[in-house]
Amino acid sequence: MSRQTASPTDLESLLRLHDAAFGRANRESRLVGALALGHPAFREDLHVSVADEATGEPLAAALVLPRRIELRGAPLSVGVLAPWGVSPAHREQGFGKRVIELAAERSRELGLAALVTIGDPDYLGPLGFGSAFDLHSVHATAERLPAESAADEWRGLVGEDLPRLVALYDRARSGVSGTEHRDACVPDWEAHAAESYALVHAPEGRVLAYVRFRVREELEVSECATADARGVDACLRLFARLAREHGRASLLVHAAPTQPVAIALAARGCVQERNRFDGAAQLRVLAWPEVLGALRAWWSSAIGDASVALGIDGRCLVLDAEGARWVDDAPANQVVLPGGWAPGLLTGQRTARELWLELGECAMLDEETRRALDALFTDAPAHWSYAPVYELADE
Repeated sequence: MSRQTASPTDLESLLRLHDAAFGRANRESRLVGALALGHPAFREDLHVSVADEATGEPLAAALVLPRRIELRGAPLSVGVLAPWGVSPAHREQGFGKRVIELAAERSRELGLAALVTIGDPDYLGPLGFGSAFDLHSVHATAERLPAESAADEWRGLVGEDLPRLVALYDRARSGVSGTEHRDACVPDWEAHAAESYALVHAPEGRVLAYVRFRVREELEVSECATADARGVDACLRLFARLAREHGRASLLVHAAPTQPVAIALAARGCVQERNRFDGAAQLRVLAWPEVLGALRAWWSSAIGDASVALGIDGRCLVLDAEGARWVDDAPANQVVLPGGWAPGLLTGQRTARELWLELGECAMLDEETRRALDALFTDAPAHWSYAPVYELADE
């Protein structure tokens, strides 16, 4: 078996494999097709596959799309690993793990620091992934929403809106680990899935708010962004209208607790929820010293003059005035992180308090180290805001 990167002539066979791997026609292939046609970061050689050496037929394939996400207040170049899968006839033979390792190898070649994906933690955990992102939602009941606006200033997206939406989104989601920087392209904004809609609020021609929602078993607001208090108010009044039009007593708004719309709903007594959805939103760091080098402003201000040693996957990573680096000889104050915990502690999904409860008597540390780790691993909103085009695989 051999590793291959895709060429334009390979795409058709890879699309067939993706659909066969998931046992459903025209979903994963539509996702890849939408990215290929409309996303500026897409290239054919972002696909890797394990191929039969005799026939060249792909047995397993994975696509990595380069993105930039915010993590602990700093931008980080990562790859979104989706879709990936194995031909039904070649399962249980290690090809899935092999193709993920090839995707990691290709990501390093592209200068990406980490991979994010959604999948089974039991399967992905041994491959270096760990739960890292939550799904934050607000349960908004109709009686807690303001009255509908008499003026209907919501409309569908047009091409001229996209640059404005990029700035709007970056501002609205600032400070949330997992927030993707979106591009001014259709796959990053337009609703693609069935019963999914994207709208903008643009009084006097200036976009003040963006909302994407889906009508499924629940009425769900998939994401929203606002420019100011007027935009927040317009969103809440739109929610009231949607609840009435679709005959629902409530709707679910997916928004991190620091987002303006979530704050406004909480002030009205709406219930905020946080769900790790069984750890399915996963992160794999490909180069820990490089990642922590990019995030130095976060950890250096937290630990001050202290030196922190973290045991990650059998190696010791030291953070101190010299930077972040692997060392061969672990110091006495090393804290060995439980398997799969490092990504969640990095994003803020997990905290030092959870770590001490997990380690119990194993966490016999000096006071300075413990204080530094308490300051480092604080709770922070960790919500991966993957682009609308990925809903094609979730219809």
